[in-house]
Amino acid sequence: MSQSSVNIEEVDVCKCGYYCRLKTSRTPLNPSRRLFGCKASKENDGCGYFRWIDPSLENADESSLMNRFIDGHNPIDRLKRKVKELEE
Repeated sequence: MSQSSVNIEEVDVCKCGYYCRLKTSRTPLNPSRRLFGCKASKENDGCGYFRWIDPSLENADESSLMNRFIDGHNPIDRLKRKVKELEE
């Protein structure tokens, strides 16, 4: 998903009255997906507002991505295996 595929003209204002920050999701279900979100966290009395900017992955893409994580092809699993090999 290219950064230029979405034209961001206006920044959202959350229920707290703040201009929302442009954030990037790091979750397995929404990797690298951009969103506008309240700059105050919920723990700091933020409103929790967010709006996705990038479209969601198609079902086929999601299952392909999840299968890669389940099959141990994610970077964390590779690094754990490498550390274990080096320790032996």
